[in-house]
Amino acid sequence: MEKAKIPHIDIGNVSSLQEQALEGLKEDAKVYEAIKGLGLSKLQVKENLAVLIDYQDDLHYCDHCPGFDSCDKAQPHYCLKLAFDGYEVKRQVEACPLLKQRQDYVSKFIYHDFPDDWQDKNLRSIDKSAKRNAAIVEFTKIVKGKSNRWIYLTAKARSGKSFILACFANTYSLKAAPIAYCVTGNLIEELKSLSFSKQYDAKELFDKKMSGLERCPLLILDDFGDEFVSDYTFSSILFPILLARAKAGLLTCFSSDYSIDEVAKMYGEKISGIKLRQFKKFLKDRTQGEIDVSGLELY
Repeated sequence: MEKAKIPHIDIGNVSSLQEQALEGLKEDAKVYEAIKGLGLSKLQVKENLAVLIDYQDDLHYCDHCPGFDSCDKAQPHYCLKLAFDGYEVKRQVEACPLLKQRQDYVSKFIYHDFPDDWQDKNLRSIDKSAKRNAAIVEFTKIVKGKSNRWIYLTAKARSGKSFILACFANTYSLKAAPIAYCVTGNLIEELKSLSFSKQYDAKELFDKKMSGLERCPLLILDDFGDEFVSDYTFSSILFPILLARAKAGLLTCFSSDYSIDEVAKMYGEKISGIKLRQFKKFLKDRTQGEIDVSGLELY
């Protein structure tokens, strides 16, 4: 069998390359500071050169961060850190500042049913109009502790209701947490499925979720009125949550394509007249009526 021919690769003077790498570490202020912090001798730097170069490359990548969603490191969203045990320099990793920021943000929500690219939005991000200004005024009063009015935003589809509530949720999360921002139909279906589930821990999970929704400082029910409601889901899920929150004085907000009267009319096909009248009066009393946020801008 003919012996495989291995091409000759000229890698240059290894000693010279090593010296260039060492000089590069020394001239890099951040890396040099890290080396000093570890208390490494020149010999120990040489012995751990590969690790230190990896650290330098990682540091430079993070200094020119391409953004959270564009990070293409082998271990995205983590930064390389160094530790010296007296014998060798070892690699360690920790969450990068953007990941820590994201984790801190997510920890403020028990439900988070809006796009990730709305996470940095707040009340100042809302397009101004006469109608929207009325909503912004009410939200500002709430944030300042001057109002505990429930907010019911209404407008035609794609008029920005969900975006406005996400902006408010982000702003309010700096004041109190956790927050539940839920698409109403999805929430009702999730809780209904749990309540009928034969899974061994379904009841415990159902009770835990109900308790969280009843007690969180802010509950937002997005797309209210689009959910499929039955007498069971109304009496066992939706109304108990709202009633508990009202008794506790906790803030609740809604967005809907429909007025309270229109939602009540749709509910009337599934629930009794007495319950319906109580529910309609309850919502109108708590919200003091709808706030129309119609506008030309679409989201």
